[in-house]
Amino acid sequence: MLNENRITELLVIYLQQNNYSKIESLKSTQKGIDIKATDSKGKKLFVEVKGETSARESSKRFGQYFSGKQIWNHVAVAVLKTMLDMNKPENQILILPLHFLLIIKNY
Repeated sequence: MLNENRITELLVIYLQQNNYSKIESLKSTQKGIDIKATDSKGKKLFVEVKGETSARESSKRFGQYFSGKQIWNHVAVAVLKTMLDMNKPENQILILPLHFLLIIKNY
């Protein structure tokens, strides 16, 4: 089960291996865009990451998959945040666990 911090770590590794530079990333406890990076052509990438479970060990949901309602809420907030940031000239991408999309489709 991947939490937001682990997905962020894995995506940073992927970006490093694929010639992205100026990579900045945040932990789930920090506010802002989760990952910022620049590709080899200078194109900026901003990523809003969502995990499958809580990243906080003290959370009741730690180690448990989010419920359908929680997924709906997390994705809605991420999409809204992404849409608000789309006014900027940089690119946006939203990273979600695949099963989130299946749950949302059936919601």
